[in-house]
Amino acid sequence: MKKRLLIQLAAILCFLLPLGAACRAEAAEEPKVLLLYDSLGAGTSKEGNVEELKRLLYAFRLSVTVKPLQSYEAGDLADYNRIISIRNAPDLSSLWTKTDFAADSSSYNGAWMHIGAEPPQRISNGLQLGLRNGRPGALELSDGRFRQRFLTKEPISYAFQMKAGTAEYGELASEPEGWSAPYGISDGRYAYVPYYVRGDLSKIAISGVLKGWLQMGRQGSTYLMFTDVYPFSDLELLRRMADDLYNSGFPFLISARPVFSNEEYPAMKRYLETLKYVQNRNGTVLVQTPAVYSAISGSNPLLNTQLERFLDTLIAGGIAPLGIGAELYWANDGLFRAEGLSFFDSAVLFPNKKPMPRAPVNTSQPFRSSPYMMELSDLQQYDQTGLSLGAFPMDTALAAAMPETQKEWQEMLPLLEERWMTIADYKNTPHSVHTRRYYVQSEGGILKVNGSTVALGNAYAEVKSKHVYQEANAQSLTTLFSWQNKFFIVVIVLSLLVFAYFYYIGRRLYKRKYMKQGESI
Repeated sequence: MKKRLLIQLAAILCFLLPLGAACRAEAAEEPKVLLLYDSLGAGTSKEGNVEELKRLLYAFRLSVTVKPLQSYEAGDLADYNRIISIRNAPDLSSLWTKTDFAADSSSYNGAWMHIGAEPPQRISNGLQLGLRNGRPGALELSDGRFRQRFLTKEPISYAFQMKAGTAEYGELASEPEGWSAPYGISDGRYAYVPYYVRGDLSKIAISGVLKGWLQMGRQGSTYLMFTDVYPFSDLELLRRMADDLYNSGFPFLISARPVFSNEEYPAMKRYLETLKYVQNRNGTVLVQTPAVYSAISGSNPLLNTQLERFLDTLIAGGIAPLGIGAELYWANDGLFRAEGLSFFDSAVLFPNKKPMPRAPVNTSQPFRSSPYMMELSDLQQYDQTGLSLGAFPMDTALAAAMPETQKEWQEMLPLLEERWMTIADYKNTPHSVHTRRYYVQSEGGILKVNGSTVALGNAYAEVKSKHVYQEANAQSLTTLFSWQNKFFIVVIVLSLLVFAYFYYIGRRLYKRKYMKQGESI
């Protein structure tokens, strides 16, 4: 009887477990985000905020489709469970109220976050918002870690009233007008942020609102990164930096530029040995994308071949790269994604400097890991509110270009030590890089290549400078011409001696004749 009861209980559990798993899967539905904007804000303070938000969403590992509101087509909202709307242009309000988007959004039941003035009625009702307009002028923004004062040229809406239980993020205040309000608010379904630009603290403050709205509980890690390391950089300085950071207890990343030729040159070997030394001193090597000089469309299979060859060269030399550093447009380009980034599941995306897209796409595919890159120098613009920096809402890479001189480095290192930052080791989280020959992975601080642990050492191997840069061509008549040269040299020297001898004899004869003529006179 007991045995039959146990069998029945097991059958019930087998039936319920898949059902429970399906329910959990439905509850944890993957966010599908549509980012809509009315204007890129060119020539205004809001220029670049759409691009900055795209980089931030990569750090939250989301698939995002980005569209200008003018390109919206009826029915598009049906494919997404979350909307982010950015209003950059006050004079384009009709795009939000008298288009296909307005009609679709009236029946939309997904989550919605609005950035900028005049939130949609649906968000205002959902959050029970009461808004007032602050006058342009001096404002202070705080996100819990930093505080910054700045000036605005436009009025900013602030919430003085909201639904009970709504989460508040940061603080926005005007000392002249005597008001303070939450910077952003969210109830998990609706969220509102009145102000977001690229050049101040709001680019960081908005990350807390996003994290709450996306209902992500994972705490972010902070990394330290140095970019633009070249074979012709001061490699001795780079080794000294690695020693100083190791002694100070800072794990770090470097983003190294690839080399596609002349791997046998001593300069290249010194470059590889230095990267290996950096890895041995608790550094992590990322590959930085090569410079792009043309936006001409079309496939470039040579990029894939050359990058794979460089990765193989690194790995064969005992270096285990764990990701790539690239400008944002690489991740939003079909060709660059396929031919340049396909070796990596982790990336640090830089702000675009001079985008050269080949096949741009409007839907991004997330990486396994993509820390938000923030310039280390940005920290100097903000007042730190606590003794310790604290963690950011998302993975963050505090980045600086590699110093060019020892003096620059000696000025930078104390700033790192004074910040009381908790810097994470990039190798402690899973990352992988694969080529046809090698599979590199990290987890728990261990580096592996094709399943074997990478051995770490301490010493730097000196590279000798002797190298034959060009082999001499075979010359069949070299000996003959060599003897001819010697023969003619001897003939010329003898001729000069004979000429000198006759010159000397002639001079004496002429002198005697002249002296005799003088005596006769």
